[in-house]
Amino acid sequence: MRLQLPPLTSSWVTKVSVTTYVLVFLLLVRIHEVLPASPSKEDALKEGIDLDGAWSDLETITRMPHPYNSKYNEVVREYLLNRVREIASHHPIVEVSDDFFTNISYVEDKFMGVYVEGSNILVKIQGRNKTLPGVLFSAHFDSSALALGATDDGMGIVSLLSLIKRLGTKQPLRTALFNLNNGEEDNLCGSHTFFQHPWSTVADTFLNVEGAGSGGRPILFRASSAGVVEAFRHTRRSHGTVISSDAFSLGLIKSMTDFEVYASRGGMKGLDVSFYFNRDKYHTMDDTVTTLGGKDPLWEILKLTKDVGRYLTNVENHGGEIRPIYWDSKSSTMYDIIFSQLAVLGRVMIVFGMDVIYSSPYPIIMWITSLIMISLLLPLNIAAKRNGNDVSSFKTLISAQYFIFSAALVLGYTQMLKNLGFGGFYFLGILHVGAAFAFILDLGSRAWSLYYSSVDTSLALEETDEAAQPLLDIPRDSGARLAIRREATRPPASGNLWLLEFFVSAVPISILVLQLVLVVSAGLGQTIADGSSPTIVYAGLTVLIYFAIIPLAPFAHLLSRKAFLVVAIILIVTSSYNYFAFPFSENKRVKFFYTQNLDLDTVANHVQLLGVQPALRKALVGIPSTREPEANLTWSTDPIRGLGEAKWSSLLPRTKETTTAWNDMVISSARRLDADTAIFTVRGRETKSCMLRFDQNIIEVHVRRAGANYDYTSIPIFSGNGTETIPGSNYFMPPNGIPLIQLFSREWDTTFEIKVRWNNTEISSQSTWYSWRFFFKREERWPRRTGRIGCQWQEYLEGTLPALDELFTHLPKWATLTVKKPLLTADRAFAI
Repeated sequence: MRLQLPPLTSSWVTKVSVTTYVLVFLLLVRIHEVLPASPSKEDALKEGIDLDGAWSDLETITRMPHPYNSKYNEVVREYLLNRVREIASHHPIVEVSDDFFTNISYVEDKFMGVYVEGSNILVKIQGRNKTLPGVLFSAHFDSSALALGATDDGMGIVSLLSLIKRLGTKQPLRTALFNLNNGEEDNLCGSHTFFQHPWSTVADTFLNVEGAGSGGRPILFRASSAGVVEAFRHTRRSHGTVISSDAFSLGLIKSMTDFEVYASRGGMKGLDVSFYFNRDKYHTMDDTVTTLGGKDPLWEILKLTKDVGRYLTNVENHGGEIRPIYWDSKSSTMYDIIFSQLAVLGRVMIVFGMDVIYSSPYPIIMWITSLIMISLLLPLNIAAKRNGNDVSSFKTLISAQYFIFSAALVLGYTQMLKNLGFGGFYFLGILHVGAAFAFILDLGSRAWSLYYSSVDTSLALEETDEAAQPLLDIPRDSGARLAIRREATRPPASGNLWLLEFFVSAVPISILVLQLVLVVSAGLGQTIADGSSPTIVYAGLTVLIYFAIIPLAPFAHLLSRKAFLVVAIILIVTSSYNYFAFPFSENKRVKFFYTQNLDLDTVANHVQLLGVQPALRKALVGIPSTREPEANLTWSTDPIRGLGEAKWSSLLPRTKETTTAWNDMVISSARRLDADTAIFTVRGRETKSCMLRFDQNIIEVHVRRAGANYDYTSIPIFSGNGTETIPGSNYFMPPNGIPLIQLFSREWDTTFEIKVRWNNTEISSQSTWYSWRFFFKREERWPRRTGRIGCQWQEYLEGTLPALDELFTHLPKWATLTVKKPLLTADRAFAI
């Protein structure tokens, strides 16, 4: 029995194309949206994971916000310290270090000096082979000031607790280090102080567990080398794509993780794993155990950490330093159409649906898809029918152009990868292979059709010769014999293999690219609230969907007019929805960034909110303090994030001690030592954090506690003689100095002593000549140095910040608050 493939007709091409793409997309959506159910307590214990115990730990540490500079942070730290000590008491190979002794000074982002007194909790599990470098596992237990921190980074912490217990029971080959670090939300302090600890030299590989969303599936955000990515081949449902790493490089994700410190400062190779769903709840009061929707997300990270940790600690070789390109496996006329339509689409994106992707990604995906089909496939359909091309010949022509186009893309991508290290277009290789195989099948089908035509002609001539013979000489079965011979030489599927061509070119690339579409829409769609460019997000989705649709180009002329009519209706409906729908809701709330500043000299008090416009203007309409005559509400644009900025005089903060005036909450002094050196002291009540801002950059910083009998902790000065361990490291003072210093103590009410030096090149310009009768004297006047000095508060207790309470009470239900660090700054001017 011969295999009969469907004929190359409009009906069959339309049905096969629509069915294939719809089924692939629905399958990917289900994998993307639905987590496997977590196992029962008994089944989890069989895999060595105490799921209920981890859930209990998570509930304990997320009862209140617990930033570094808060009382509940100390409660969480004490709880975790007791937990690891309890584990160590049952496993002799587990050693705990209560790190209350490491201090460090460094430069962050090349403009801000940071002094930190560490308070990490470190755990070491000695490996069987002491000669092999160890593996570091890291997560932070502090939260943002206005977040409970269930996902960021409570689940990361409890997954490390589970792994400590697991490796303590079964000794690994390599030594395992655990850094339960404090202060990640404040300039990545916990990972920086780690490198001052004696154990920091043990490891050369790391796994950092983070949270940049709330719940969902954890993803491999970044990886520093291909060798460590191998660990993800040993966990179930591994999820990751190098495009997320490229998003960090391009600044689309405006978050930093400890990965930067371990990889750059420490020169370690490692992995950055994070949650990325529901970024609208990230760093807000909605990041709770309740919004996780059950234990399924926790089980995912517990299982992943266990599998990856077991692999990293039990292999002798972690591979080389090759840059990784990784992904998981779920997911002529033509040139002009492709590139011109991309430009048109880019302009259309500016008008329609700019923010609606925040809460409704699927209408946006359908809109872009329909727009691409109308702009790319419909012109090909019309051109083929207008010119009256043979359907098979037109398919071959477009297949050839598609093959050449894909080859050009691969060549361009190779150069991009070589010169820029941008690996996000790895799927172009699959695109090209599919186009090549489809083109070969098409050519083979046409060659076989030509051969069949020649055989058919030969048989026809033979039949004519036989017909010329006398009637009595013709075999009685000649008609049946000729029919059998025709059938034996007939090519399958009426002379073509179009169905195989379609599946080879369309299915693999659509699985890869549509999976990326879902990841990008979930991971980047809500970053517009952080200040990411929506144009880039939409352009990225457009390019990806284009590559998913392009394999339809050789068959575009056979798609039915009814199919295009349905696509046009979808385009109209989704355009209307995306244009008119309000992008935010009570379930998908937009975030505004809050901070408050109190001038201790004038008692001027200002609240600042950052947020996307026009949502920010709409939200502030109902805030009572903005309507007061003395509010002096002003609008501007934040120069860093590009978000709208509202600033107004609001309600004064209150101290915990009602008898204490705010002016007494910050005690400071300044003393000039010489023309370019001065010593400052500053102490804040009920805080661990203070700051100094200089109008003239300083080029040296030395910090210690006032009255201490130990040396200053200093930011090293790069001399250019090879003393810099990591080239380009931010640990060294930039040549032009810095304007800001942040100070973090591990104890409350600490008095900081800061010794600074300015550049002394200004002294000569300040010289003055004085005369008394005929005697002249030259006197050098020290240049005037100015700035501000004060302290900061991060702990939110109801009643202490009435302006913040007012916003939580009166903001619309579709809006919420996060912190533009810090919550509150109280400072005064200095001039010396």
